[in-house]
Amino acid sequence: MNIEKIIEDACRETNLDRFEQASYTEGLRVLTGEIGRNQSWPRSTRLMLESLITALLVNRLKVEEYAFRRRELLNQPIERPVIVLGMPRTGTTLVSQLLGADRTRRSLLHWEAIDSIPPPTSETMRTDPRCVALREQQVKLVKGDPSFGIIHWEFADEPTECTMIHAQDFKSPVWSFTVPLPEYARWVLECDIRSAYQYEQKVLQILQSKTTGAWNLKMPSHALYVRQLLKTFPTARIVWTHRDPYLTVASACSLMRERHRGFRLAPDLGFIARETSFLVAEHVLRPMAARDEVGEEAFYDLHYADLLRDPVRELRKLYDWLGDPFTEMTESAIRQWLQTHPQGKFGRHRYSLDEFGLSIERLRPLFDDYLGRFSIELEA
Repeated sequence: MNIEKIIEDACRETNLDRFEQASYTEGLRVLTGEIGRNQSWPRSTRLMLESLITALLVNRLKVEEYAFRRRELLNQPIERPVIVLGMPRTGTTLVSQLLGADRTRRSLLHWEAIDSIPPPTSETMRTDPRCVALREQQVKLVKGDPSFGIIHWEFADEPTECTMIHAQDFKSPVWSFTVPLPEYARWVLECDIRSAYQYEQKVLQILQSKTTGAWNLKMPSHALYVRQLLKTFPTARIVWTHRDPYLTVASACSLMRERHRGFRLAPDLGFIARETSFLVAEHVLRPMAARDEVGEEAFYDLHYADLLRDPVRELRKLYDWLGDPFTEMTESAIRQWLQTHPQGKFGRHRYSLDEFGLSIERLRPLFDDYLGRFSIELEA
């Protein structure tokens, strides 16, 4: 991949050339370098990745230009955001959606994370033509093939993950979860992640400038960077979702396999098993260590099994911890969302460790400390 050409394409599309911060180039070079060394990948895979990279640079250019002309926005704090993290496949999306059902709060929506400028107002967050057009495309896609929505799906007007912002700084595990990039996966665990969080802060400051409500944010991989997360957002209230790690690994393996297929790559199940097991384990080992340093008060433990049994009760308990009112209107909105979004709406997600040559015995050493510290209900 030719980085200079990709950057030129993004500049040409936006008629802009200002990248006020060049932090994105470090991760971009690591990412494209490893992609370039995979000469056996189909040309279509490379074109898909190049298109995605260009689109993210396009949004970043717009963000940088908007921030340059409105520097006063960058002095506005991000007050007491609720940030959901944990292992992937542990209900982070469900928690984010339920919090998002409360329209007095402010969720990061799918469409605005990738097309941020100009920012919407409170009245146009879900009616902006960009949002409407993307949702219409998505509806057609899922109607044509409901299997797209089985493992993970979010419509344009629904809450999304911060990973789509971090990806614009090219420091995000989403890249190595999308296609097999073991070198990048290790690099992103050890890199200086500060610039990704600084860029996220800038995007949020812009997006909140015309809307109201405390932020609901979500990204499982915030778990990997708790220290920097709290340095950037010191008043953050962290919701840590917990689930049986053995089924979590199986579900995450299944997701990685489908992502590889989506990018027209033949999944290597052995590779997927190794990478996923390691990455999922890091999602508990790192936040446990960080929690020991920063203290318990910033964390709320929310268990997947309890959430599925009685989501309204668990949200009420979460609101009590947050110190926020759980009003009749909030409860009604949550119940309405649950009624219109039953589990398995697009079909049932089936997965097992056996498919990937894994077993509880093999994984137990990775999760002994986690299971010893938290009372996790084992589902397997």
